[in-house]
Amino acid sequence: MLRSIGERYGKTPAQAAINWLLRDPSVVAIVGAKRPDQIVQNAGAAGFKLTEEEARRIDEVTSNICLDYF
Repeated sequence: MLRSIGERYGKTPAQAAINWLLRDPSVVAIVGAKRPDQIVQNAGAAGFKLTEEEARRIDEVTSNICLDYF
């Protein structure tokens, strides 16, 4: 699903996922990189906006995943 959403915007699945995280101001997304090209790749997550339907689909898929590690 992230692949098809990303392709609509000329983005990778990872860029679509990062963009999804960044849409919510209450979420802090810490994205790491080991190489300079990864920084450029991660920056590609900005500059486009998912539709409400796309965000809802990702929300549904991730709703059963526990992201609370504390």
